[in-house]
Amino acid sequence: MCCAHRSFKIFFEKQFSDEWKATTMAIYRLIANGSFGPAEIKAMTAAYEAALLDLGLIDRNDPITEVVATAIVSVTSMGERDPATIKDRALNAIGASSFDSNVA
Repeated sequence: MCCAHRSFKIFFEKQFSDEWKATTMAIYRLIANGSFGPAEIKAMTAAYEAALLDLGLIDRNDPITEVVATAIVSVTSMGERDPATIKDRALNAIGASSFDSNVA
């Protein structure tokens, strides 16, 4: 394990509960493969959770969560750091629209 990966793992384990890690598994796997700092990780995680809420995805094992996570990481790797912008661009990139619970 490289130094950067080990540092990320230690940071992640200290910062977040097991419950939280379980709900963000797809994004966590992708973040662990990159070289992102704490601010980027926080932005990606916030964007990911917001995107799943917008899409009405509750099951974190749903395969679409991996697609969303990949898009989130891709947008962030291009330099974006605002969670709302990351979420919007990622959803746009995968051709997804928000879930509207008011629609019958």
